[in-house]
Amino acid sequence: MRESSENVNKNLTGLIREKLASEFRENEDLYDEIDMEKISTDDWSIVRYILHCKQDCDTAFEMLKKSLQWRKSFEVNKLQATHFPREFYESGSFFPFTEDKNGNVVIYLRGKFHRKLSDWTQLFKKFFVFVIDSVDKKKGGKHYTVFWDCEGAGIANVDLEMLTFMTSVITNYFPYGIEYIMIHELPWVLTAIYNLAKSWVPEHYQRLVRFVTRTQINEWITVENLPQYLNGTSEVDCRQVPQGVSTAKQIEEKYHLNRGAASQLEQHINKYCID
Repeated sequence: MRESSENVNKNLTGLIREKLASEFRENEDLYDEIDMEKISTDDWSIVRYILHCKQDCDTAFEMLKKSLQWRKSFEVNKLQATHFPREFYESGSFFPFTEDKNGNVVIYLRGKFHRKLSDWTQLFKKFFVFVIDSVDKKKGGKHYTVFWDCEGAGIANVDLEMLTFMTSVITNYFPYGIEYIMIHELPWVLTAIYNLAKSWVPEHYQRLVRFVTRTQINEWITVENLPQYLNGTSEVDCRQVPQGVSTAKQIEEKYHLNRGAASQLEQHINKYCID
């Protein structure tokens, strides 16, 4: 079990809030007003960092300060569903879905659908942050889980740059948001990669991992809330494209990506992202 917010000294929350307010007055350009407004009224936005830092006030303050500065520089609050190509959604490789038995929103990541596409790496990083941040806001900074589906994945699907980015984002900028992480059908060939990623995160994150097989999924998620590709009966379309989303070709032109980037992504979807 993770440490409860009830064990946090409330004086620490107030102290860090005061220090952040002072910091914001001195360096307004480094922070997003939306984030600072949330910090001023939402205790959990501070407490999650205190818990992560084992109630070390100075360390928690510095971590939260860097997180807020990152959110401003990465323009997290400006990210929108329409900033990404419809192919990202149609691939079904990364998507938030329905809830598990405990009411946690489940975010699915399908390893076998991933291949490193350099032209799209930066945009997919933003897509990853957009999905995590959207769920985090929806659930009040907690009560969500990651279902890392490794079934059918192999060495060809390994992308250390993206894996490093994902683990860094979750641990440094969304601490204590994830309730647990399910690793589904991890093949032995990826054990070394898992151990490497495990070494990058704090011990309290390592304790959140649950290894599951197809026959064990229903211990955590009901059949009614599972995607159909996992033999679930949910009618929710995990490849649904939001309204107003552009094609890869339109995104290629909009962001001045290398010529042919759109075709590369389309070919990837057609070849690898099929159940």
